[in-house]
Amino acid sequence: MSDYDQFNDVKNRSLGIFGEDASGMEPTLTRHDSVNHTAEREGVMLEFYCQGCGRGTRILIEWPELVAMKYGHNPALIFGRHPGVVSRLMSWVYVPAEQSWRPDAKCRHCNFNFCIRLSPEEPERYLKVGRRSKFINPTGEQQISQLCSQAAQPAGGGFAVPPRRQV
Repeated sequence: MSDYDQFNDVKNRSLGIFGEDASGMEPTLTRHDSVNHTAEREGVMLEFYCQGCGRGTRILIEWPELVAMKYGHNPALIFGRHPGVVSRLMSWVYVPAEQSWRPDAKCRHCNFNFCIRLSPEEPERYLKVGRRSKFINPTGEQQISQLCSQAAQPAGGGFAVPPRRQV
């Protein structure tokens, strides 16, 4: 009696990319689901593939936008009142159930919502890289932080993300 199963080829075909003979595709799937980030003079460039159509996409999050998100604010609400601070303003939504920020944007090719997320800690991590790379002017960052602080006052609006308690 042989251990050979005459239906392995049928099973693998029905499993598609998850079949045993498709293991060579794993790096491609990993790359497809990943987000590459690069610090640049204007901000952090996120490069990823659309989950709808698979085309490559790039989103620039400018340094002031990251400062706003660090303090729990949607950059579009802060800088919409202060034109000229950010050149390509994008709205971000905080999703409490996921405890993350998501861009309020869709793929220009297929109109699919972008699936990338930023944790509340990520803006500060990116800002640290920008500071080390000398892309961030400390005085400018302080001014943006003051704008965010003013927006947190009752007359200026509230937080998208509850502020963290100081320990």
